[in-house]
Amino acid sequence: MRIAVLHHHFLVIDELVEAPQFKLLYQSLRRAKYRTHAGWASVWSLAEQGGYRCSPFTGDSIVRDGGNPASVAYAIFAQALDGILPELEYLTGRRGEDWTHFNGNAVMFPPGGALNWHTDKKYAASYSYYCQSEWQRRWGGELLVQEQEAPSWGRGAPEGTGAARAAGAKPEGEAVDDIGYYVAPIANRLVVVRGAIPHRIAAVSPAAGENYRMSITGFFVAGEAGEDDEA
Repeated sequence: MRIAVLHHHFLVIDELVEAPQFKLLYQSLRRAKYRTHAGWASVWSLAEQGGYRCSPFTGDSIVRDGGNPASVAYAIFAQALDGILPELEYLTGRRGEDWTHFNGNAVMFPPGGALNWHTDKKYAASYSYYCQSEWQRRWGGELLVQEQEAPSWGRGAPEGTGAARAAGAKPEGEAVDDIGYYVAPIANRLVVVRGAIPHRIAAVSPAAGENYRMSITGFFVAGEAGEDDEA
């Protein structure tokens, strides 16, 4: 496990699980079935079916079932996430106080797949764990996270100066909605985002071909498991 980015709105952790475990997790999700508009289908026919969502889970009640390949992947991921919860508290809050359980499900985005700007403010935090075996930058699918504080450039430029005009300086402390960060969905990477922070998923490029953007995504939820869960 390696912390790649420690930000006040989000955290990026690379190499969440050991390589042999990640290989098993990936292979399990490749064998799982995904819900489409036409019902359940093999991952190999997702392009024809247009679907992308696998069965859901709750972190503290996973039953590892050989007949359900997704449950094998979920068990590996949930164990790894449980082991790093102290690292996440500055985003999620404390278990039992700010949230009671985490949930999730595997999701695939084919070329053209995207998710518009939104927040998960009804939850303590959200997460995405990327599970495809490889991902090239030109394939898109980045997670975009909006900054919520005025950038440092433009703050101190005297009014009327070229620097202030060029920066379009905003008053000290004023929030902005057009500055942010992107996180590429590379294999074995976990991203946790504070619940109130706007974020989106950029469209997967047609250049990705049959390389679908694969992730386990979910939320840190307050309340009884299964109640108001929307992973």
